[in-house]
Amino acid sequence: MPILRMLLLYSILVLVSAITPHSASASGDEAPRYAILIGNGDYPEPLDLPNPINDVRAMADVLLELGFQVNAMENGTLSEIRQHVDRSLQDIPDGALVVFFYAGHAVQKNGVNWLLPTDFSIPTDGQIDSVAVGIDEIIGALDEKKDIKKVIILDACRNYPLGEADEALGNGLSGIFSSGETLIAYATLAGELASDGNGPNSPYTGALVSALDIKGLALYDVFRTVRYKVRSATNGLQLPWVSGALESNIVLNADVALEETPEVTILASLAPIEAVHWRSIYRSRNPLDFREFVVTHENSPARSLAQEREEALRRLQTTQAEPIFLPEETPPGAPFVVTACDKWVSDPLDPKRIAPGVPWGLVNTRNAIRDCSIALARDPENPRLMFLLARALDIAEQFDDARLFYTQAAELGYGPASRNLGFTYRNARGVAPNDALAAQYYFAASVDGVVDARKALAKLYEQGWGVEQSYPEMMRWLELSAEENYPNSLDHLGNLYRTGLHVEQDYSVALDYYERAAAVDYGNGLANVARMYRDGLGVAKDRERAAGLYQRAIDVGNAFAPYHLARMLLRPEGNEVADPERARALLELAAERGHGWSLWQLARSYLSNDFGEPDIENGVFYLWVAAEAGRAMRRPGGVKLMEEATELLKTMEPRLSQDVRDSVELRAQQWLKQNSLLDFSLIAPY
Repeated sequence: MPILRMLLLYSILVLVSAITPHSASASGDEAPRYAILIGNGDYPEPLDLPNPINDVRAMADVLLELGFQVNAMENGTLSEIRQHVDRSLQDIPDGALVVFFYAGHAVQKNGVNWLLPTDFSIPTDGQIDSVAVGIDEIIGALDEKKDIKKVIILDACRNYPLGEADEALGNGLSGIFSSGETLIAYATLAGELASDGNGPNSPYTGALVSALDIKGLALYDVFRTVRYKVRSATNGLQLPWVSGALESNIVLNADVALEETPEVTILASLAPIEAVHWRSIYRSRNPLDFREFVVTHENSPARSLAQEREEALRRLQTTQAEPIFLPEETPPGAPFVVTACDKWVSDPLDPKRIAPGVPWGLVNTRNAIRDCSIALARDPENPRLMFLLARALDIAEQFDDARLFYTQAAELGYGPASRNLGFTYRNARGVAPNDALAAQYYFAASVDGVVDARKALAKLYEQGWGVEQSYPEMMRWLELSAEENYPNSLDHLGNLYRTGLHVEQDYSVALDYYERAAAVDYGNGLANVARMYRDGLGVAKDRERAAGLYQRAIDVGNAFAPYHLARMLLRPEGNEVADPERARALLELAAERGHGWSLWQLARSYLSNDFGEPDIENGVFYLWVAAEAGRAMRRPGGVKLMEEATELLKTMEPRLSQDVRDSVELRAQQWLKQNSLLDFSLIAPY
């Protein structure tokens, strides 16, 4: 089969499998399930970490529901961790599926990764194995089991916590090699750092728990979903990745149809808040969840059922995860309570929030839906809690329930709920698209002062979506949101004045808007100021300053800046010196961050002599990925990228040997397993 047809066919099959729920029988996994979990956060100050304990509890909770025998440890010393792993291994039979999860501090030394116990101290003899636990040691012990499948999850890429103790100690973690069926998932790229986050969970674990709660996802799809969510929510600063290979098509959360039972009949009669709460706990192995339901919904038709479930679990004395406890707080003199719901799912762009915001992709929807259901049942007329529950349901793609609670909050005048309903109808989230209705909701949110709703409304006027096209109205709402220094609007206005689109071209005005966006470290603003200095638009041309600004944009996670800086390094001017190696690394970084045209540039550079001698195999691989990225892109330029890459592939195909075709096929298959084409189609959630 010609390589282009083969690759496109393979990609279609993978994409179909990624969006098609798998049945339980299709999971390819009937092996007994075991999990070894460790969360270390109680290090001496200032090294303590707020989230690993919540992370390990959240993982224990979800894995118990997925049929794992879970052995979890919190805040382990060196001897306690080794004993915990040894005891856990004794229970694991041959042929099992094993998940090992670690959250906490970790380092690498000479390419070997070490988990730091809570009693870690700098080794006086330089021998880190006397003060830390090696990942290789744990994997080696697992490998002694026959026919075992291993999933190693490391949410541990923090910086070295105790200063420059040893030059061989490096930040982040290094790649791990393991034989057999092993998948190793990292919170971020090798050598890079992951965030502990502002929410109750780390960014990585919050996204992972929510992805594991989605029915029917194969294991690789779970980690692709996590990668997409974390990358988008951290603006490209944190890039999860996986290595290794699992041949089995494992589905941990099989989509099994519910039979008609008395339980189903009872649940059909529940009030919406009761039904949402029940669905968030019905698989729980913790009797406390059902006790909470009984206490919260005293008159519910499911109260007796919840009591029966609680009593059955207590009789069985089942393994259960320690609960995550987020205490309610009443600020002194405040007329409101900061609930656990607020802490799980507050929206960073909600002007009425009363807790730190948690970005869309990082919300632990399992815990958020449960705790928001409880909070709203106790305070049923509170529009903020209605909105927060709706947001958690929306993120979990339970669209009907989300729309119900959004609507209730919007009717009570809660602007962020109207904003999210506008997005719902504009982007057909569980409904038919309706731009006119979207505009109505965006109007309501804009009048209520929701800044990103004003930006969205400006876009509707610009395009004539649901409203009569009007550039003056577009400018009204852009300028109103820019007055509040909303960086997306500042950057948009800069683009309009730079290009002369809909307004009189004025480079000085464009630069002013870009610089205001850059002042708050908005990546696109920084990259666009760099463009102005690179090209001498409204300012004296200064490529050195442009390069520095591009680097600042790279440092805050921007996807465009590494592409443009790489092109400067490949095509130097004046006394500048070409740097093809750095250019290649920058293009790879831009591609990791979802910039499709960087794939095209990598392909062209490999096929030419930009990186030295032409490399047809790498060039063809990047052409193929570029074509698929273009196909997935929703923003302008995607079709052009796909067409140009496909055309060049056609001209290259006759020049490829069978060995090269086989090599590209194998590499393409692995790439599709480990990456998400959604990376090249990011849109801001709201």
